[in-house]
Amino acid sequence: MEQLFDGVPYRKLLTRALHRVSRPALEVPDEKNGFPKVLSLDLNKWIDLARAHYGRPNGEDFAEALHAIRRSIAQQDLVVPIDGANALELMEVRNERRRRELARFMVELSGNHCVRHEQAVTILELARAIVTVFGGETWTEAFRSQLVRRSAPIRPSLASAGGRRHFRHYR
Repeated sequence: MEQLFDGVPYRKLLTRALHRVSRPALEVPDEKNGFPKVLSLDLNKWIDLARAHYGRPNGEDFAEALHAIRRSIAQQDLVVPIDGANALELMEVRNERRRRELARFMVELSGNHCVRHEQAVTILELARAIVTVFGGETWTEAFRSQLVRRSAPIRPSLASAGGRRHFRHYR
């Protein structure tokens, strides 16, 4: 007998998960004019696009936008990451079915990319300021490319924020 998780066979879940991560992870370039571009969505726009995806009322108004987004993602010209605010607001959706559908859609469309946790970004910005102002050095690493990652945000630390190279001399 096959084991189930939340009523779904493990094999089916594994296949679904492998399909989601089979898309290559995209890296945001350090230059703003490079590709892929980043499209940041507020939860209300995620909901509008999910309505189009699931064929719900008022979803037809967003079908063309969803098609354009998917086309750009397929061409690796666009990444649509989930951010922490999206995740927190998603947890507030009371209807479990709608919450699950929206979460599935968000993970699928984002390719499981997310914006780094704000604490990690703050640590990186502080490290840059300290090295530049107090260390008298020029910060050579661009950190725009470190703002979007695949999977959930990692625990913030100086090393994970990219500051290890600059601070090895100051320990």
